[in-house]
Amino acid sequence: MTTVDPQPPRPPRVAVVGVIAALMLALSGCTQIPQSSEVRSADPVDGATAAADAPQFHPPGPAESDTAEEAIRGFLLAGTSPQDDYAVARQFLDGPAATQWTPGQRTLVYSAEPRITRGDGAGDYQIQVEVDSEIDEYGLRTIAPPGTTRAWAVTVRERPQGMRITSTENGTLLSQAQFGQLFAPHELAFYDTAKRYVVPDVRWFVNRGTTVTAVTRALLRGPAPYLAGAVETAFPLRTGTDLAAPTVRVDDDGVAHVDLTQAAAEGADAERRHRMREQLELTLRGLQSVKEVEVTVAGA
Repeated sequence: MTTVDPQPPRPPRVAVVGVIAALMLALSGCTQIPQSSEVRSADPVDGATAAADAPQFHPPGPAESDTAEEAIRGFLLAGTSPQDDYAVARQFLDGPAATQWTPGQRTLVYSAEPRITRGDGAGDYQIQVEVDSEIDEYGLRTIAPPGTTRAWAVTVRERPQGMRITSTENGTLLSQAQFGQLFAPHELAFYDTAKRYVVPDVRWFVNRGTTVTAVTRALLRGPAPYLAGAVETAFPLRTGTDLAAPTVRVDDDGVAHVDLTQAAAEGADAERRHRMREQLELTLRGLQSVKEVEVTVAGA
């Protein structure tokens, strides 16, 4: 991945008009980004600063005297603390939920105070929420139509140490205010179909130590569905395109070490490899902790 052609393509310019056009695609069904309008510049989304200044919440863990509803509300509040892989929230879990719950799979943002109701079975409950938006594991935010509601199923059982949640859906639930404090927008870099401009794809990620890894995985996954056909990526959108290492390591000098799988670079010529590296640099340098990007394939 360190070899590039002797005369790499000129670095593409960021086209703000591409963002506007991309939004119009969802409404018109068009699959081309206009190339004739004037190109303007703008400051990047300030996600790096937001991440650095993000507040640290310290919600309480479970109490032995908690009722089932108090345990559920305590678990919801603990979702505001992503530190140590949601260590506080995991204190509320027992049984299958303790090992199976995946908090990063999605985030449901609600616009009104959740209402907890009893389910049909013993210990079964539902968290009723009015949905503002949903963010998937790749940072793609989908705004819900007004009046959208959702029921989030949980099961609570009494244990010697108090009430514990033994079953819950994957993900977390946050209020609009909590979402604004915990998440920050980051731009993924893709190319227009002529490869003359970079089109930013804005995603949302929770502010924690794994943000660089999450942003990289989202880039490798490809552009948002509403940009399909209007932008291109140098990374092959096929099974196996991923990180070879569990995480992207960022050392004290700000160098992000991105180790790709063989499938991610297989068959790529010098120009394609150059653009892959360029996409990673344009994307990750938007994060405050990253100053340089080093790319390897399967450690080589």
